[in-house]
Amino acid sequence: MFGMMNRVAVAVDGSPASLAALKCAMDLVKADAALLCVDVKDMMSFDLEYAAEAYEGGGATDDSIKEWDKLARQVGKQVKSIADEYHVEVVWHILTVEPGHGGAALAFVEYAKKWGAEVLFVGQHHGSRLVEDMFGSFPRWVATHSHLPTMVVPPPVEATTTKEHDRK
Repeated sequence: MFGMMNRVAVAVDGSPASLAALKCAMDLVKADAALLCVDVKDMMSFDLEYAAEAYEGGGATDDSIKEWDKLARQVGKQVKSIADEYHVEVVWHILTVEPGHGGAALAFVEYAKKWGAEVLFVGQHHGSRLVEDMFGSFPRWVATHSHLPTMVVPPPVEATTTKEHDRK
């Protein structure tokens, strides 16, 4: 299957794990493959931020959404730069998910299917165990619910070592 893939979708949010997934996909696709890179803007996360901060008098603002957009544009530039290094053509897309329309993982999978992806690549995040247990994780949801083959790529070793060290 690898080296023969023509249409590959990668979830890229700028994290070390998502960039590792992108590079892995680029290593494994045909030279003339189409590579879709998607960053999901989950508006529910802004609502949750607002709800969590509401008791402190703060909340999600247009500024936090603008900051997310700014960071997403930077991720898009990073994706294009990596694609240039690998000599792979990419389509960069920011997918906005409104509250009540499913989560980020579902939106990614559905968009990738509509685009015609043959396989999905996602990064394995090493986030909070408590948060993952309560809400699940993006890569876990994609791997267990998608009907497309899914490659879950771990972050680079130095990224996990640094994060573990920071927790101590």
